[in-house]
Amino acid sequence: MIKRLLLMGLLATVGWAQELPQFNAPTPGREQLLKMGYPGFSEWANEHASLNEVQADSVAAWYARIRLDADKPLLKDKPGLVQAMKDLNAWNELYYEALYLYMGGGTMYSHAASRSVASLADVEAEAIQAWRKAPGKSPAGHTFAQQHPDWNKIDHNQAELKKAITREGVAYQKALASLKKLPGGAREVLARYLADTSGSRWGEN
Repeated sequence: MIKRLLLMGLLATVGWAQELPQFNAPTPGREQLLKMGYPGFSEWANEHASLNEVQADSVAAWYARIRLDADKPLLKDKPGLVQAMKDLNAWNELYYEALYLYMGGGTMYSHAASRSVASLADVEAEAIQAWRKAPGKSPAGHTFAQQHPDWNKIDHNQAELKKAITREGVAYQKALASLKKLPGGAREVLARYLADTSGSRWGEN
């Protein structure tokens, strides 16, 4: 049920992405946008409009669509990266679903999940650029340790949360296995996102 609700929220965000906020400056063109990356565009958007949470989600979805469209032609000869990104996205969704349950609901984590789509689009683009670079340090260069919650502090939906954690753990291992098959440079990019996100203390994301 929670997964369906989050998915519905994400789909709604993609729909809203057609209606960007009114900026007080011309919206950057496609090439400029891609050079800015999501952090740069998000900062620009906040400087040129008073964004509410829904509008910030819309900005992220709009950026992600443009970035992913630009990446498509560059993925034709990289089926391993396509699969690794699919697995990383699947884990990311389950991670935020479990985090949502852990915190007892609230919109904060559904917004974070929506905006992470833009961050993952940048991860894909960075991995494409790093495809032929020298082998990276990962997976050995990262500590892959999921920081799961302290069950003693949970007094709500404990059974449902444990099921969500199990699903997330399976997806985590699948994503880790997929990225290990990539060339060094691309592997390092995906590993960094996986390690940094999963290593955050629950409730501090």
